[in-house]
Amino acid sequence: MGKPIKTYPLSLIIILITFLITFFLYSCGTINQWTKLNMQALTLVQEEQYSEAEKVAKEALQLAEIKFGPDDPFVANSLNNLANLYYSQGKYFEAEPLYMRSL
Repeated sequence: MGKPIKTYPLSLIIILITFLITFFLYSCGTINQWTKLNMQALTLVQEEQYSEAEKVAKEALQLAEIKFGPDDPFVANSLNNLANLYYSQGKYFEAEPLYMRSL
């Protein structure tokens, strides 16, 4: 005969499912917030409000670093967005380290 199948109490399964659903919803909310910040920064750049766009882009970067960790693709995307903002203004010295870090 084979090994007996290990069973887990129903309460443990419910707790695990609840945790996973909560984590998923939390992540989606954070992604939505991050996306809104990036769209806002892009709109501000199009309106040539560069100092305000920089503030919003930095906020998106900070949110990504805190919520997803420093090596997450969302952080790399935020770094690239901020670097592009600097580059478009001729601030190459500020843009270069952000591009390098995003890689």
